[in-house]
Amino acid sequence: MIFSGIQPTGVPHLGNYLGALRQWVKLQNEAPDSTTLLYSIVDLHAITVEQNPEQLLQWETEMLATLLAVGLDPKRSTIFFQSDVRQCKTVMHDKTLNITTRFPLTQSSCGCSIDRLVLAVYGG
Repeated sequence: MIFSGIQPTGVPHLGNYLGALRQWVKLQNEAPDSTTLLYSIVDLHAITVEQNPEQLLQWETEMLATLLAVGLDPKRSTIFFQSDVRQCKTVMHDKTLNITTRFPLTQSSCGCSIDRLVLAVYGG
């Protein structure tokens, strides 16, 4: 199994193509047919900073179009949005509760809102 993901946070650039997208297409074309290929648009990771919801939705759509345009084939590779997987949201919720319990921070001690801090810690 091969799994990788990309954040939908703007126009993909040369670094995205050379570092990930080109490799994903190569893996798709060279991996044995028995290999499961999973590529995710990790939209939950994109909300570790404040986002305009309409803009984020547009970037998600554009990222999907980009993945198809570079050559990912949905007949061979599973392409999905992280937020469409219920378990990802459940794990995020559970980790958020765990983090806020284990790391009791105040807004004044970290200089940011607790919600943003929790998402940043979870999102990496």
